[in-house]
Amino acid sequence: MRSIIVLLVIFLFGPAPFAEAEIWACKKGDGAEIYSDRSLGGNCRKLEKLPDLIPAPVTPVPRSREETGTGILQPHPAEPEQTPVAGGGRKIDPPSYDMVTIHDVKATPNYNGALGTAVYQADMRLVNEDADWTAAEVCVEVRFHDPPTIFIDVQQARCLEGLKSLEDRAFTVVYIGTIPAKASPIEAEVHVSSVKWVK
Repeated sequence: MRSIIVLLVIFLFGPAPFAEAEIWACKKGDGAEIYSDRSLGGNCRKLEKLPDLIPAPVTPVPRSREETGTGILQPHPAEPEQTPVAGGGRKIDPPSYDMVTIHDVKATPNYNGALGTAVYQADMRLVNEDADWTAAEVCVEVRFHDPPTIFIDVQQARCLEGLKSLEDRAFTVVYIGTIPAKASPIEAEVHVSSVKWVK
C-alpha cells in the first residue's frame, strides 16, 4: 500500500504530462508486486478507484551553516551585553568603592567674628588600594559636627580626579558657613560616596 501511495504522489504531483497516467500492478514469478504506468504483460491488473491522497504537513528542517550553500558562515547570535557591576569579581567588573581608603582625617575650625563666618576644614589622605584600576573620580562626603552635636552638624561633598592605581594623595574638604551659637572644636566623619573606575 505504501508503494501505491508513493507512486500516486509522483503521478499526481509530478510534471503535467504524467497527471493522467495509469497505474498497473504486475506480479512477478516470486509473488512480489511491481508498479508501472503501463501493463508489463503477464499477470498485470490496472488499479482503479484508488483512495484519495491526504498531503502530509511540511515541516521545514533547520539547516546548519555548512548546508546553506552560500559559502558564508552565518555569525553566531550576539551574546547579551554584560553590564559591569562594581565589586562583581568578573574581568569586566570594576573594584568596589571600599578599594579607595581614607586615612589620617583631621578636622580644623576657623571662626572669623569680623566676617561672621565659620570655615571647617577636613584634611585626609585617599589611597587607591587596587593594583589595576585608576579611580578617575572619587567623591567623598564629610560630616562636620561638634562632639555633642548641638551647635554644629553640616555636610560637604567634594570630588578628586585621577587617583592612580596604588596612589596615596592628600585631599582637603572645606565647608564655609555662618558662626554657630557657640564656637567649639569639631569632628569630621568621612566616607566615599562614589568612584568612577577606568583601566
